[in-house]
Formats: sequence, C-alpha cells, structure tokens
Amino acid sequence: MSRTPPRILLDTNVLISFLLSADRPTATVHRLVSAVLNESFTLLASQELLNELTRKVRTKPYLTNRITSSQLQRLIESLRLLSEWIDLGDIEHPRVVRDRDDDYLIALATVGRADVLVTGDFDLQDLDLPLPFRVMSMSAFLAEIEND
Repeated sequence: MSRTPPRILLDTNVLISFLLSADRPTATVHRLVSAVLNESFTLLASQELLNELTRKVRTKPYLTNRITSSQLQRLIESLRLLSEWIDLGDIEHPRVVRDRDDDYLIALATVGRADVLVTGDFDLQDLDLPLPFRVMSMSAFLAEIEND
C-alpha cells in the first residue's frame, strides 16, 4: 500500500530565507526547502503566495539588495512547476492571525488540505486554534523529516 505524500505549505518567510541562504547549502532553511523540492512531498502554492513573495523581495531594501531578480524568478518558476496549485478565488480569508496579511496562509493551508504549514513566524507558530494541519518551525520540520 502506497503512502500519500505529506502536503506542505512553506510560508514566504521560509522561501525568502531560502533565497538568502543560496551560498550556504548546509543552512537549515536550504536543507529544508531542498528536501521539500526534491523528495516525495506535495508542495502547495497559490497566486497569493507568489504575490506576497514578489512584493516583499521587491519592496524591502534589505531583500532587494541581496536577492537578484533572476534568483526570485527561478524560485517562482520552480514553485509553479513543482507545486500543486491552489486557487483561493473568492474564498473568504478568516480573521485569525494578528497580522491580517497572514490570514490567507490559514485559508491556503485549509483549502489545500495541508498536513504542515512551515513558518518562521512566531504568531503563526503560537496560534492556539484547532487547525486541520500542524504549524511547525523550519528546524522542527527539518528534524522530523531527517529522522523519518
């Protein structure tokens, strides 16, 4: 009997950290994203996720000075190619997170039937809500998949 691949949603802060760690392949985030992209996981993505990723990289000077347009474009193309695309369409995003901009992640993980939302955002990690998926830090998720 075959096992269903775990369904993973990576928060944009994880993806940005991945881009920033391009020259450090042993960094936790680099190992994590590489594992998700190269192993048997179902990676979830949406236009909202790509929009947030693009907006943050192109508008925050710290990121603009460290992440090239070609690096960003290559990641976006990889996400489009390797991810299961989730269309949130007109779905109402529940107001559950302190940062309203993160509410779409809860909707995306729920609609996409994620098993895990991986994030560096402590507000999301500390949510005290009954969710149909786990919220994990990068290091906790990496430890789990490397010990599996």
